[in-house]
Amino acid sequence: MSTLIKIKSLGKDSVIYGLSSVLTKMITVFLIPVYTRIFTPSDYGVMNIITNVLSACALFAVFGLDSAAARWYYDSDDLADRKSTLSSWFYFQTIVSTVFVVLMLVSTPLVFKYLLKDSDQGNYLPWIIASLTLWTMILPKVINSLFRFRRKPKQAVIFSLSHSILTIGVTILTVVYMRTGIVGVFIGRLCAGIAFSVVGYFILKDWLSFSNFNKVRLKKMLKFSAPLVPSSLAFWVLNSANSFFLLYYFGKAEVGLYAVGVSIGAFLMLFTTAFQQAWGPFAFSIIKDKDAKDVYASVFGIYAILASILLLFSVLFIPEILVLLTTPKFYSASWVATLMSINVIVASFSYIANLGLNIVKTNKPYARAVFMAAGLNLVLNFVIVPHLGMLGSALSVVISQSIVPVYLFYKSQQVYFVNYNFKKALFYILIALLIGILFRLLVNIDLGFIHKLILKTSIFITFLSIVYFVNRKHLNLSHLFKKNS
Repeated sequence: MSTLIKIKSLGKDSVIYGLSSVLTKMITVFLIPVYTRIFTPSDYGVMNIITNVLSACALFAVFGLDSAAARWYYDSDDLADRKSTLSSWFYFQTIVSTVFVVLMLVSTPLVFKYLLKDSDQGNYLPWIIASLTLWTMILPKVINSLFRFRRKPKQAVIFSLSHSILTIGVTILTVVYMRTGIVGVFIGRLCAGIAFSVVGYFILKDWLSFSNFNKVRLKKMLKFSAPLVPSSLAFWVLNSANSFFLLYYFGKAEVGLYAVGVSIGAFLMLFTTAFQQAWGPFAFSIIKDKDAKDVYASVFGIYAILASILLLFSVLFIPEILVLLTTPKFYSASWVATLMSINVIVASFSYIANLGLNIVKTNKPYARAVFMAAGLNLVLNFVIVPHLGMLGSALSVVISQSIVPVYLFYKSQQVYFVNYNFKKALFYILIALLIGILFRLLVNIDLGFIHKLILKTSIFITFLSIVYFVNRKHLNLSHLFKKNS
């Protein structure tokens, strides 16, 4: 298979995953104007804290075995061997998740008394229901991973999209029509999780037979994933600990505004998540091909150009997106959303940066990178957040997150060198950022909503046209691979 065909294959998978991601996120974004008209910033704050605690438990429950399974799956074409990999992951995560569910339920009164400063037992229900969702996360995650491993993006899309639609449908029913408050959000997640766990069980019943469980395989996978456990905690600190600093210094309302900003800024994950889901299985599947490094370098160059376009779009248009999706009480989250969109782009380069380390089966550099970033984030939160609030929190994340891809590229190049064009990639990212911030500040003076929108659209289209004209040959790829076409 030629290099051109391989990259087109990655592009096709990314488009399919992207369609799923876009549709899912569009439905999720649809809930923002609903939530912002029903919930207060304080309500958002409580949801954010509960979700962040739950995500920490989920990271420990997975124990990095999703990454280990992805790597071991391609070591053999034998079906029984592959079943052993997924079955071992499933049973381990089920046991660990059960432990965390029990711990979360037992700790309920303490969490509300000392963390949320609320001893009202009537508010316990969101926490209790959220705890139970740990069980319902397992099978959907395993089956979605299997679809990706087997390079079946359509099945993965149908499964994940259906899951999201059911989650949102139940959420709207409970929150909007039944007026259950924030508890309805967690009811929606739990009900959808139960339904798709049942579906997942019948699909994977043969794969998850206990006879497929392999203690030796599990030990090897755990050895590979062990560095990911502390790094998972560090990753959580990097992305979620900020909410707890804001809670301590400013209260639930500030956490809620920050959470809305994060949600708006995360819309770029529509695209980066699509690439991430397609990239891993694609990159591993061509490891043994003689032109693999050429493919990796070309993908990096193309991705950097597309990332700069996405970055400029987010920096320019996030204020208008906030106006369209939220109410005035949430407009102050504009720059938080902007910074968090920048964070999404910065973090997305880690997917490519970590490739060489994954190929040689080592996660230690990744763990060190995330630990350094998490440590810096904690320091910056102590220093900046008391003075700048949610803006300082967002700045802390972006500055700290930048360490990760830089360090990973440095270490990865030492063990598996790929001729990436870093200078060109950095140039486009910085130019997009500079143009976006500069024109964002300029058009913010004495201009109405429509005039701002027209001017920003003109700026964006001009940048897009110039970038395409300069890189049209590179984006078309044909000039690079004439010999393979």
